[in-house]
Amino acid sequence: MEGWAEFYAAQGLPVVTVWGLYKTGENPVCRCILREKCRDAGKHPRTSHGANDGTTDLAKRRRWKWESGNIGICTGEASGVLVIDVDPRSGGRETIEELQRQLGKLPAGPLVATGGGGWHGYMRYPGGADGKLEPGIEIRSELGPGVQIKANGGMVVAPPSLHKSGKRYVWARDRDLESVEFPALPDGWVEAIFKCGCDENSNSCYTDPLNPCYTYPTTNPTCYTEDPEDPEEPRGSMDTLAAVAATTFADQSVVGNASFIDHCIAETLPRFQGERHAQIFQLARLLKARFPAAAPTDFREDVMAWYGQAIGRLGVDKIRADATENWGDFCEGWGKIKYLGKDALPRALLARAQTAPDPAAAAGYSDPKVKLLIRLCKELQTHRGNKPFPLSTRMACRLLGIKDRMRAHRWLTALVADGVLECTFRGDRVPGGRASEFKYLGD
Repeated sequence: MEGWAEFYAAQGLPVVTVWGLYKTGENPVCRCILREKCRDAGKHPRTSHGANDGTTDLAKRRRWKWESGNIGICTGEASGVLVIDVDPRSGGRETIEELQRQLGKLPAGPLVATGGGGWHGYMRYPGGADGKLEPGIEIRSELGPGVQIKANGGMVVAPPSLHKSGKRYVWARDRDLESVEFPALPDGWVEAIFKCGCDENSNSCYTDPLNPCYTYPTTNPTCYTEDPEDPEEPRGSMDTLAAVAATTFADQSVVGNASFIDHCIAETLPRFQGERHAQIFQLARLLKARFPAAAPTDFREDVMAWYGQAIGRLGVDKIRADATENWGDFCEGWGKIKYLGKDALPRALLARAQTAPDPAAAAGYSDPKVKLLIRLCKELQTHRGNKPFPLSTRMACRLLGIKDRMRAHRWLTALVADGVLECTFRGDRVPGGRASEFKYLGD
């Protein structure tokens, strides 16, 4: 087992020693202190800091015991590897097939057959030039029943470790890691896995890859929500994009909206390699939400500007598409968009608020973020008509670009006290609860 650990370390893959098994079969017994009560028998690290103790310098870990244990390969930034863990016993086979239909077929690469009947697909971790993600980017740990993502802070048990079933982990494909490069994830997979996130448990910032069409959440305090009791509000699969946008924006002419388009370009620039396709699609989504009657050719110069800024940000080698290909992707995305994305409506309203003049109600405030919050509340109220609009502190933080939820809470409280807003419902302070609701009372 130590020889395998040295082999993985020589390939630049940090390894960690993992507890082995006294007994396999129906009632496995782990070598850890929990013995037969261990729920993760043969799968968890023996070290005090888990996968964070992974290393490629085994000379410093001479005290690690390999002969009676298993091997773990660390994933994420540490190794440059992302692993897709598929468990057919939990529905993983059906999920992975559906994901490949939705997100694109996964390229062939190193594949491990686990002792439990599942498999681990090894992919290249899509970080930046230094292997790191930009601040605010989070990684989904699960894409559906039986499909998990192993990345930062994680690890996978590696061959020839022993599974609690009595079978060993084996390389089913591309065992010779010395001559094999880990394949890159398709753009659709990158978009589904890497998201700007707040709270993974709330799923507020994530698009469900198995149900990518936007549905208005009705109980999530972290998202902009619609009234579930109002039959006139779009729910579920939603009304057509044009119908929703028509009730949101009075001015749908492309001419004279350069500042809004510039903001959309800045918001959607790719942040790391492999994200271009997803982000140019997001640009098309935002623009079509604002200008549903426009044609994609109305934005050709803007798309070319977006491409130039993306090249300047990441470099040609990380964009991997020329300007014509990028323009073709934008046109294709424009034609495919039928529904608003999960975050498109609040972000479109934010973009309008960022280019709007300050109302009179903002005159008594000096902080530009507070002024933006007031303009945003005005846009939310315009969209809702005479009805209260929901806005949680977490959602306010996301839209305003601040991290302190208490600060957002105090700002909203101050606006209520000053008569700029009226709080018609105080939100539930529990995960999955209802967001607070407000009415804008300014001009």
